[in-house]
Amino acid sequence: MNTTAILIAVFSIVTLILFIWNELHVKNPILNLNIFKNKIFSAFDLSLHFNYICMYMIFFIMPFYLQKVLHLGASFTGLVLTTSPLIMMFLAPISGMLSDKFGSRSLAFIGSIISALALLSLTQLNIFSTVADVLWRLALLGVGAALFQSPINRALMSNTPSGESGVA
Repeated sequence: MNTTAILIAVFSIVTLILFIWNELHVKNPILNLNIFKNKIFSAFDLSLHFNYICMYMIFFIMPFYLQKVLHLGASFTGLVLTTSPLIMMFLAPISGMLSDKFGSRSLAFIGSIISALALLSLTQLNIFSTVADVLWRLALLGVGAALFQSPINRALMSNTPSGESGVA
């Protein structure tokens, strides 16, 4: 690791510590860190962040795979990558209604299992994989994300301290 990267990392850590200290000691903080004292809220927030990290990691690396390994054009790569968001767009409202009716935990658990299986299946792609192989894996990821994100967002908001929903 070069010295510039080390300096940037140290600077980032120091400024994060200063930000947290400041937010805990000012009268009107930008981000009220006390909302993280609620363990249920914190657990839901952390799980949602991990979900987003995994999703965006796939959407970051997948264009390279599709273009450099499967030799797809940029336009077709873009179409392939719309698989998950399109499924999420149609399934997330249904997932939200189901979580309103039956609660968030079981639906979010099922969604997280489906997402994990989809992510695991994406690791099996290789130079011999076809576009269809990629499509069904991305579709499965879209189903899992839709079943996970809507219920978790509902649970997050319902476990947010009163008056803090805008911050959450």
